[in-house]
Amino acid sequence: MIRIALGILLLATAASTLAATEHDQMEKGLKKYGAESGDPSKTVCVCQDGGVRHGRAGWFNYNISATGASANCGVPTFNAATGAITLMSACDTFEVIGK
Repeated sequence: MIRIALGILLLATAASTLAATEHDQMEKGLKKYGAESGDPSKTVCVCQDGGVRHGRAGWFNYNISATGASANCGVPTFNAATGAITLMSACDTFEVIGK
């Protein structure tokens, strides 16, 4: 009888460690479409902030911490000679246009 109870307890403990938390689910969704801030992602966005970046295309980026997540459109500035990114500006008002 004790063996059965221990077995059930062990299975219940293992199952609870495999279950994803809401935080894990949020992170998984963000990773599917975005990239950690500063990196190009699969999803393209357009800045809609009304400022100097307005209308410029960028990549969907996110930051995640133990207590929450934030997202932005990372708008790159490229070096005209090399094509390399020289600056990545975060735009907080944006529209996603594709993946």
